[in-house]
Amino acid sequence: MSAADQAAADAAYREAIGLADGATKAALARDHVADLLRRRVYSLALLRCTEHTEAFPDDQVLLLTRAETRCALADFAGAERDADGVGSVRTVEDQARLHRVRGLAAADRGDHHTAERLLDDARALFESSGRAAGAAVLDRDKVMLGVRRGDPHAVAEALSSPSPQTPAERMQLARALKRELRYEEALRALRDPGDVDPALLPLLRDEAADLRRLTRQDEDGTVVGADPDSPRFDRRLQHSILLAVQSRELVALRPAEAAVLVERSESVLVELRPLAETDAEQATWHLAAGELELARHDLLDRAGVITAEVDSAAHEAVGHFRRAAALAATTATTEVRLRSLRLLGHAQVLLDAGDEAQELWREAYRIEEQIVARQVSDEYKVRMLLAAGDEHDERIKAAAAAIDRHGMAAAAAVVVALEAARGQTITDAIGGHRAELPRLGDIAGAYRWIRNLTRDLPRSQLVWLMYAAPDRLHHVLVGRTVVYHHATRPRISFRSRLVGAVGTLASFWDRITLERSVVSGEFDSALTSIGEMLGLATVVRELPSHVTRIAVVAHGVLSQVPIAALPVVGTADRLVHRFAVSDLPSLSARRPLAHRSLRRRGETSLLIRPEVPEFPQAADLPGRTKPLYGDEASPGHLRRAVSGHRIVRVDSHGTFTADDSWLQLAPDCPDGRLRPEDLKSMDLESCGTIVLGACESGMAHRVGRDEPIGFVRAAMQAGAAAAVGARWIAEDPVAAGLLDQFEHYLRYLPRDVALQRAQLDVCAGRVPHAGSPEHPARWACWTLYGDAGWQTGAGPVRRWLRAKRQETPCRAG
Repeated sequence: MSAADQAAADAAYREAIGLADGATKAALARDHVADLLRRRVYSLALLRCTEHTEAFPDDQVLLLTRAETRCALADFAGAERDADGVGSVRTVEDQARLHRVRGLAAADRGDHHTAERLLDDARALFESSGRAAGAAVLDRDKVMLGVRRGDPHAVAEALSSPSPQTPAERMQLARALKRELRYEEALRALRDPGDVDPALLPLLRDEAADLRRLTRQDEDGTVVGADPDSPRFDRRLQHSILLAVQSRELVALRPAEAAVLVERSESVLVELRPLAETDAEQATWHLAAGELELARHDLLDRAGVITAEVDSAAHEAVGHFRRAAALAATTATTEVRLRSLRLLGHAQVLLDAGDEAQELWREAYRIEEQIVARQVSDEYKVRMLLAAGDEHDERIKAAAAAIDRHGMAAAAAVVVALEAARGQTITDAIGGHRAELPRLGDIAGAYRWIRNLTRDLPRSQLVWLMYAAPDRLHHVLVGRTVVYHHATRPRISFRSRLVGAVGTLASFWDRITLERSVVSGEFDSALTSIGEMLGLATVVRELPSHVTRIAVVAHGVLSQVPIAALPVVGTADRLVHRFAVSDLPSLSARRPLAHRSLRRRGETSLLIRPEVPEFPQAADLPGRTKPLYGDEASPGHLRRAVSGHRIVRVDSHGTFTADDSWLQLAPDCPDGRLRPEDLKSMDLESCGTIVLGACESGMAHRVGRDEPIGFVRAAMQAGAAAAVGARWIAEDPVAAGLLDQFEHYLRYLPRDVALQRAQLDVCAGRVPHAGSPEHPARWACWTLYGDAGWQTGAGPVRRWLRAKRQETPCRAG
């Protein structure tokens, strides 16, 4: 029936009731409400029922009907009040209806035993009166309540039911799917509600909001259903958990307010403890109690009370989380088990049990992977997996949390955690060996480890470690005398959104879209957006004034970001105008690469260039041996000629795909392709710097944790101390000019400063044929990987004389 027909029928009933009298009037009023309920117009049925009840206060059937209507609208407290107002009922059917209302209300407040008894009684009364339809309604009610409690038989029955037709059926299906961890399907079941009574929309929205949180969509992360005034056990328990979490967030800034929240959380838990009957309810209660003890630990630690009392709170938290994880043994309680394991790990860290914490976090991540596997589309799977924290994410989180307790003195532990998150393969490949990392929580050991790695770091240089956690970005600045940590504001699914933003930028990195994105401004907009997400402005403000060089250790998707091109907020500058930027595979790799570089200093250079008409002639620099041009520029000639050269430059076209990558040498066919594995097998033990002057030569496939496989890694595995490569398509004239300038400056400047000067020359239009040269799309693709130090073997006096004689004035921060 259309809305107009419904309005007409409602008006007709009201008119008929107004014309009738006596018993007929009351009978029409009951029929009116029953008609509205059949058409599922619940809010209007409640309104009319209230009107008729006021007109006929002694009509017990109308009052009972209003109680049923409130149940349909999930107002179980109101339904129970109406049921209490019903006196004696005349028929067995009405008695069954009354039992049903009372049973649903009992179930809502968590009194499952009473609910089961009343609903069973109601079903028996319906059967005895021959009302099969009423008995069927009771069967659906019991399935719905079973689904809410996570009963596997009820969940299976709900999933096997026909396609839902009503909002209640749709809600039941969604909850059953949710219990089976099929969040994506559950969310779809709640979409397109169609012609739903407006009063039911909040219920659907709340359920959908919780599912969006579980699928790690961009919500505020608040758990739906936390209500201190609700009669429901689960909603009040969620409120207790939120109070504990909020108190932990406030401990550092407003400890008095945090203490009040802890007291309120504890009072709720004490009141709810006797009501936790099932394993699922007890598991959730212990989870809440563990959260409370963590909050108490932080308060005591902040207040500086005796260590034994602080540790006692941590031990209590461990006990509660262990109990919660053990009780949450069903699929329906997976989320409780997952959170309990994660928090148990953090509680163990407080008791100096970092190794056990790592195992707990690994188990939690395996559960996350199992949940992700139950989703349908790659879109949901990728987003949820990016938002799931593995053991490295949790270790970094625990180390960062120590800063809240101990101040910036604990920042060294974050550095160690970030290093642990790096893959070991690259460090092993460059001939270094990562010393055993300090254990989690050993702040003093972490500082000793950092000092050993940075004692020869130039005063003008810092190492900038960047890590995208699921909910925020961590920055750590490491120098000879400084360790500084900054984290961006927490936001759910941060890493997923960052991957999307970097993916947008990377979509412009081909010949077709690059120029279009420059003209449209999309390239700049993407860079600005990424810079804002990284919280770049805050970190730049913390950089000491004497720092002009930055070696970036960028984890994961951050390794694809052209850091030098990011804008400095509030200025017309980009980072390249202030800092010489290079890329390090890990902090542990810095010293082995620097030692390798010492043994590969010198100016002897080799140029290899196949016959490509559009390539401009390379500059003729001192120290360059006979170039390999044309047909001589083949992989075989390169392999034989490369040994003994300190600088190797390969000018060619390049191709990078997910399946295969190569640099096209001579001949111009598959036989002339140089692949990463070919480069890796060459003898670059004499090479200090290899310049890969080809499009996309700096791109890499990622296998495992931060292990990029491409030409840069292959060059370092072959022995090179540093490599220059392009992240995206580079214009041939600009590339040739920029690399010529780089080689020129390399003779008397450190590698990172040489590249910075070359990039600034492009910006200033000093490189020939560089149309719209200031735009980062022209120059920011070029990145220095590896050692950022000196290539030339000359002493400081000779370098100074060269600089005076040859340096072109330019802006080089």
